[in-house]
Amino acid sequence: MKVEVICNWCKKTFKKENRSVKEHNFCKPKHLYLWNSERMTKYNKSENPMNKKWTKKMRLNKREQVLERTGKGEKSYNKFLGRHEHRVVAEQMLGRKLRKGEVVHHIDLNKQNNDMRNLVVLPSISVHSHLHQLLRKGDKKQYERIIRNYKNKAV
Repeated sequence: MKVEVICNWCKKTFKKENRSVKEHNFCKPKHLYLWNSERMTKYNKSENPMNKKWTKKMRLNKREQVLERTGKGEKSYNKFLGRHEHRVVAEQMLGRKLRKGEVVHHIDLNKQNNDMRNLVVLPSISVHSHLHQLLRKGDKKQYERIIRNYKNKAV
């Protein structure tokens, strides 16, 4: 049996099967997409946790959590609010967003160890690749010199 419902987007009435009536009804798929897009835009501007300002307490709590999870053998990076955790920690260290092309390197090569003392921001992928090449060749002195150089620069 069909009943009359009102489209949430254009406010026109249309007929729909009684069993298909929901809280939000749309006369066309396009209206659903438009409505959902508007809804998500509002959400992202107001309620999305990524928009919260970081307080000192939040940063300290996050660092404590990071330090608890510094085990070896993990193959992927931890995420924090949908972003790679090491990048978030590096941005907090620098006090700014990472620039295009900047790479965050784990000094001890443990992807799970996101302690700020273990991270260094490098200006490019080529510098990052060079560091790994030095390690493969066994040139630990040169590796440590470059790390110290970039650690002191705090890009």
